[in-house]
Amino acid sequence: MLLIQVKSGNSEMKENIYCRTEIGSYLPLELYKLDTCARCYNYMPAWAFSYKLKYITHGILYDIKQNATVLANDTNHLGSTFLLPPMFQKWQDCCEQAVDCCLKYLRHDKRLNQYESEIAYQPSCPVTWDGWSCWPEEVQAGTVVETECPDHIYWMGLWVPPCRGSASKVCNSNGSWFKLGASEWTNYTNCAREDAREDIFIRRNRYLIVTHLTSVTFIIPALYIFLYYRQLSQTNRVKIHVHLLISLLSYSILMSLLTLDMINGSTETIYEEEENQSTGLGQSLPTSSSSPFASPQTSTSPPTDNPYSHLATIYCLCLSVLVKYFRSTTYFWMFNEAFYLHQLMARVFTTPNLKSLIALAYGVPLLTNTSYIIVRFISSYSSETIATPDSPGNVINIPENQLSIQGDTCWLLPSKHAWQEWIINGPNLSVLVINFIFLISVLREICAKAAATPASLASTPSPHQHRRNLLRVPTSPEKAPITRASFLVSLRAASLLLPLYGLHYLFIVYRPDTGVCWLSELYHYASITLDGLQGSIVSILYCFLNNEVRAHLKRSFFKRQDQNINFTEIVPAPH
Repeated sequence: MLLIQVKSGNSEMKENIYCRTEIGSYLPLELYKLDTCARCYNYMPAWAFSYKLKYITHGILYDIKQNATVLANDTNHLGSTFLLPPMFQKWQDCCEQAVDCCLKYLRHDKRLNQYESEIAYQPSCPVTWDGWSCWPEEVQAGTVVETECPDHIYWMGLWVPPCRGSASKVCNSNGSWFKLGASEWTNYTNCAREDAREDIFIRRNRYLIVTHLTSVTFIIPALYIFLYYRQLSQTNRVKIHVHLLISLLSYSILMSLLTLDMINGSTETIYEEEENQSTGLGQSLPTSSSSPFASPQTSTSPPTDNPYSHLATIYCLCLSVLVKYFRSTTYFWMFNEAFYLHQLMARVFTTPNLKSLIALAYGVPLLTNTSYIIVRFISSYSSETIATPDSPGNVINIPENQLSIQGDTCWLLPSKHAWQEWIINGPNLSVLVINFIFLISVLREICAKAAATPASLASTPSPHQHRRNLLRVPTSPEKAPITRASFLVSLRAASLLLPLYGLHYLFIVYRPDTGVCWLSELYHYASITLDGLQGSIVSILYCFLNNEVRAHLKRSFFKRQDQNINFTEIVPAPH
């Protein structure tokens, strides 16, 4: 028979190690480990188990099938009762955090004992473990304290929202934790936040649609201008710009359609499904002392499959595949932009073959994406794939719980097998590295030629003449020193070339692994902005602000005005 030793909150704890639980009792460390682990098991939803053992008392559970008691440290026995391995891991995480809380309590307790003879006594709520979270510092009476919601309480879909919210606990004026029933009570309703689904993922995706549609509104008139004027459309430089804008336009339109489909179609299905199920936060407002938590909804059954219709799945999957393809073509047209300018700077009298650049930009993505489709299609039938949310290869912002319900039939998240994603991402990342090298080479050429340009020429010419001077090979055989003016010219050129070369992606290629909500949101919105507005920036810099384009537009404008004036002179006014 297991001997249980319990001390009340007013007992002295000088000789042994004791830690506090949500029932308000101090338990010896070893017994504390057993009891908190058993309670973590007890607070998990019933659908996570093939059959669930019943909590009896401190660290002891009852197996009704074997008619036997089981200690909470018997992980083999308890692990066999779980249906899902991730849920077993969440239980283990809860047990480990309970032990860490005890160690924090001991450190805090030693610090208090050091100064307890020097400070006046003030009522305060003690350090405690509430069954899910640790409250590692004493709290002044009459206050409300908050702590970040722990990862292991998110059960629905096994995903953790990027902004987890906070749990709150009330310390009464008499220095005791607020109770609901017989147990101390913690409010976890904010952890179930609707904005974890609505205001985070849906708001991001709506902003994504706005940025891409903004690019569409700039790209279409830019393409019309480039194609309308024959003097522009027949130059290789402008032809490359046109192909890049077409890729960006196709990518933005398809991405908007895919995101809109997720918001209006699949995500509604997901949220409607979740409304009838648990948010992954335990039980509702407790009606007995068995649950010391508050959360909005109850959980009675595991998530069930609710797949798209066959046609909707095909539509979504086609959009996803086309988005990946045109994203890749965009990378390769950015490579062509960098390669073409580098060749002009290095070899003034030769120009690259445009047909070979077209074959490269459309052919390589076709090959890589076709290979990706084949291997992922095969792996989707050979094994179950559950991807990781918010990874750098994500096509769209979508919570992982979609995958547990829909099975990621649209391939919106990266494959479980990382090498499959490298079929597409490898060439794309290689383009960024090569373009960075091209940028350094071009900036060196521009800086050298700007330094070699005589001051009299650099101070007076028009912008168009100055740009031609920068592309002219310096006549002096000696290398001119780098000046502040030439450095500023290079810096300005770099700022103009970054969006054209796609090097702005280097600022967001690494996603910081942080639990800070605002920093996570800042990264995602910066990523969406740089990706969605690239078409707008390229259109503005290389079409609307281009001196040659503006000269053509002015001539057309004045020509149209002259025609209108001549027409009014020829046609007599009616009497």
